[in-house]
Amino acid sequence: MKLFCRIVHVVLLGACGAWICASVETGAAAVPNLAVTDMLLGAVRDGVFSQLFVSPDAQHLVYAAKLSGQIRMVVDGHPQRAFTAIDPNSPIYSPDSSRLAYVARIKAQWFVVADGLPQHKQYDQISRLMFSPDSLHFAYIAGLGGKQFVVVDAAEGARYDSVGGLTFSADSQHMAYFAKQGAKWFIVLDGVAQVERYDAISGLTFSPDGLRLGFFARKDARFFAVIDGVAGPFYDNIGGLVFSPDSLRAAYFALLGGKWFTVVDGIEGEKRDAVGGLVFSPDSTHFAYFARLAGKWFAVADGAEGLLYDSVGGLIFSPDSAHVAYNAVKQGKSFAVVDGAEGKRYAEIANVPLIRLDPSVKTFSDNVDRATALRGIGVVFGPDSAHVAYIARKIDRWVVVADGAETLQYNSNVPLIGVAFDAAKKLHAVMMRSNRVLFVDITIQ
Repeated sequence: MKLFCRIVHVVLLGACGAWICASVETGAAAVPNLAVTDMLLGAVRDGVFSQLFVSPDAQHLVYAAKLSGQIRMVVDGHPQRAFTAIDPNSPIYSPDSSRLAYVARIKAQWFVVADGLPQHKQYDQISRLMFSPDSLHFAYIAGLGGKQFVVVDAAEGARYDSVGGLTFSADSQHMAYFAKQGAKWFIVLDGVAQVERYDAISGLTFSPDGLRLGFFARKDARFFAVIDGVAGPFYDNIGGLVFSPDSLRAAYFALLGGKWFTVVDGIEGEKRDAVGGLVFSPDSTHFAYFARLAGKWFAVADGAEGLLYDSVGGLIFSPDSAHVAYNAVKQGKSFAVVDGAEGKRYAEIANVPLIRLDPSVKTFSDNVDRATALRGIGVVFGPDSAHVAYIARKIDRWVVVADGAETLQYNSNVPLIGVAFDAAKKLHAVMMRSNRVLFVDITIQ
């Protein structure tokens, strides 16, 4: 990354008019000082027509733009070759940030541009671009002549009437998706079509160790989970499948008789009006989720219910599994909630999505699964579990908040990526000021 600008600000507590004007609320812990370094990641050119995409390591910036009448992808400020069209939602970086892929079109046919080179195969449609977690493999769903199939490392798979749910295991050793032939759906695991047929499939998920596979299925009007090949009870609807970090436990939520509830290790929980945000602690011993009753939302951690709010999001455990945090809204104001303690009120706490789903994928429980997948993370813990940070909006500008201290305000644009800790007291975010995209490096002093 080329750093065109480097501005360092050391912020002292109570230094109003400087980079931060911090204050200490009555009864609250002392607000720390922050050292903030803004580094220019890139400037957005006129003619941009896509959202801005940042690599996982926050060192690269890409977007689509129309420059002098030509459609080009702009990578780290450098316009790439021109195409007839570019899918503005398609750019994706590999997890190690070394590879970039996107979808482009010349005349009527679409193709993938990977590692800067257009691939030779052209298709009627392309969706769900995906790198394996180890960044070594690249896959997507392609359509040609009325059939769909998966392309992995440029090799085309079997043709089906429809394909969806493409996913790699966390260890990059396995790949699965669901396919439709005629009126029935089935799972394809490591290129082998499984025997069992269903009326619909959704929520395909590998366990963290890559040894277990779960998904949701429908037969007639009844929905059920299938985990390790074993079908669970029938429900009216279902969603939100998660495995514990040690891969030994599984949870999801289900609807029956007009009420939602969690199903954890096969055991049904209390009936609620709505349920979401299921999460296991890093040590796999604790479980939490959001629930709604009588129009109000609350967190439930190991069966203990939190306070009532108008809405909630971003439920997360600390790395040591001892703390729980999320963001909540009450009377039009947003704030962080850490171990039940409410933080300062803001116009909004940013919930930056954890993953980016292909908007063309539609499944029977699309509304349920998409809401869970896009819940994002608002509050994050540092690796020592002693510090918290998030991005908040003050009227029409955003600030990064670390242990209660605020940075200077940034553009009204939605933050490009969520705040992330690099060490116990070091963190970063990617924000905007005017047309400049900034890597914001923060040290808690």
